[in-house]
Amino acid sequence: MKMILAAAALAVLSIAVAAPAHAATPSAAKPLHASSAVAPITGAEIPESSRYVIHNAGSPAGTGLGIGPVPLIYPPIDVPVRNLSGYSVERWVVKPVGNGLYAITAGQGRPAEPGRPGDYALVERGDDVFVSAVQEPGQWAIQPAGGGKWTIGVPNSDRVITLNEEGGFPPVVLAPRDGSVAQLWDSVRVPGLD
Repeated sequence: MKMILAAAALAVLSIAVAAPAHAATPSAAKPLHASSAVAPITGAEIPESSRYVIHNAGSPAGTGLGIGPVPLIYPPIDVPVRNLSGYSVERWVVKPVGNGLYAITAGQGRPAEPGRPGDYALVERGDDVFVSAVQEPGQWAIQPAGGGKWTIGVPNSDRVITLNEEGGFPPVVLAPRDGSVAQLWDSVRVPGLD
């Protein structure tokens, strides 16, 4: 029996070691509800380069933008961003890239390089929001919407990231700015992960 348990433990360890870097999402194992020190950004301050949970203002507590399911294939494929809960909520690296724009990336924020995928990053795909480990990270305009809320949109456009209220697919889309709660996001900084 001990040999069977040892073999099973070794098999699990080898799978964890052999998993590709792009499969390491969500990027933190700490659940949202365990972060008692986490507080939303308030006011009209511009986000700093840090890690955040991105939560839709109209969604229940403990939910946020996430990735999954992600097929473990190589090269990694693009997948739609989803509004998830619990351990599946991603901790996003929000990083200024110049001209008031931001890249929003999972994991460590590592970009793709020729022949090597990076960490998943938010990208625009038509009217949908996907994550890609092989494309350049999208550039997003993050703008205050009052009350500590934000819109995240396509630069020089009225299209913003919108939670698909109809529960349709894809779950997160780009839609013309209409001021609805489906387009308002809280940026919740995750301490201790920088």
